[in-house]
Amino acid sequence: GVYPLIVTNVGGNYYVGMISLEGGIIIIPDYTNIVTLTHSTPVEQMWSVPVGVTQVYAYVWGAGGGFAGYGGAGGFTYAQIPTIGGETLTIEVGQGAKSVSSGAGYAKTTNAYPNGGCGVVRKYDNNSTAGGGGGRSSIRNGTNYIVVAGGGGGGCYVWNTGVNQEGGSGGGLSGEDGQRYGGGDYGRGGTQTEGGAAGVITGTLYYVATDGGFLSGGNGGCVTGIVTGAAGGGGDGWFGGGGGGCNVAGNSKAAGGGGSGYVNPALTAFGYTIRGVGTGPAMTEFPYYVSGA
Repeated sequence: GVYPLIVTNVGGNYYVGMISLEGGIIIIPDYTNIVTLTHSTPVEQMWSVPVGVTQVYAYVWGAGGGFAGYGGAGGFTYAQIPTIGGETLTIEVGQGAKSVSSGAGYAKTTNAYPNGGCGVVRKYDNNSTAGGGGGRSSIRNGTNYIVVAGGGGGGCYVWNTGVNQEGGSGGGLSGEDGQRYGGGDYGRGGTQTEGGAAGVITGTLYYVATDGGFLSGGNGGCVTGIVTGAAGGGGDGWFGGGGGGCNVAGNSKAAGGGGSGYVNPALTAFGYTIRGVGTGPAMTEFPYYVSGA
């Protein structure tokens, strides 16, 4: 038999049994026996597969990067997962990333759950805003990951530069690179085998730009001195995107790279992973998708 299970993040509440509005997982061959659990903070959830259930279908969306309209989209992963009644699956629901603006000096975002990278800003003479990287969504059995949907990279903005920079989309076999402006150097997207490289920074560092890693996005970085800049965090993923880096050149901007998706061929009967498109999530035509994921 098959069993429907839905996992998602809606408006800051994390659900098992509801449709996605942010990052989310949907395991839903039909709507006949939906079990609903809720929790108010982003933590992993344990689900015991009912006896007699032999397969679940997983529709999984990663969370978007921070800075509304410019954070990279989360990716999408689909898989058919053979199961044995009584085994336990561990489910993580990616948290949408936040943004931060500087009134003066330096500031950074928090990390989006599970491991999105931080966005950072430095104000000298102009306002600036940066988004963190979005969290991955995943399903695993013990320590073995079955599917991962990558999170999007954080976007960024500096007043009076004319163009905002978009974070790289997450998901697919490789996440997308972020965008850059002026003295900024963008974060690269994660792949199937390594995290995306951080933007290169020269000078005295205030925040260090870091590479993406296994199951983690890199942090944005910037230098000290007479400079206004913004750097997005890398999206979480199978391998996360790198954080952007801002150099001394004035009004520099560097968005974070997107994290990659993943399907474990040994633990799935069929599956694929798709990258988001710009700031728009992948596979929105699916009947289980709800606007905002």
